[in-house]
Amino acid sequence: MQFSQKKIEKNILSLYFFLIFVHVYNNFKQIEIMIWTIIVGIIAGLIAGKIMGHDGQGCLIDLLLGLVGGFVGGNVLGWIGIEWNGVIGQIVTAVVGAVIILWVWSLIKK
Repeated sequence: MQFSQKKIEKNILSLYFFLIFVHVYNNFKQIEIMIWTIIVGIIAGLIAGKIMGHDGQGCLIDLLLGLVGGFVGGNVLGWIGIEWNGVIGQIVTAVVGAVIILWVWSLIKK
C-alpha cells in the first residue's frame, strides 16, 4: 500500500480543520454555560429579594446574590441530602441560598 504526499497532506489538513471546529464549538459551549449562569443568577437574586423584601437593589446585586446563593444553596442542600437537577432545580437551589444569605445579612444589620 502506497501513500502519496498529497493524500497525506490532505488528511492532515482535514484533521487540522476538524480540530479547529471542535475547539470553536467547545468555546461556544463555555460561553453558553456562562450566559445561562448569569441568567439563572439574576432570576434567583430577584426572586430571593422579593421573598425577603429586599427590593430595589438592581440587576448587578441580584446577579451577585444569585451566583453566591447558588453556591451556598448547593452546599447547604447537599449537606442535608437534597439534590435538584435541571433549570428549575438550579433556580430553586440558588433562591434557597440567596434567601439564606439575605436572612444572615438581616441578622448582622440588626
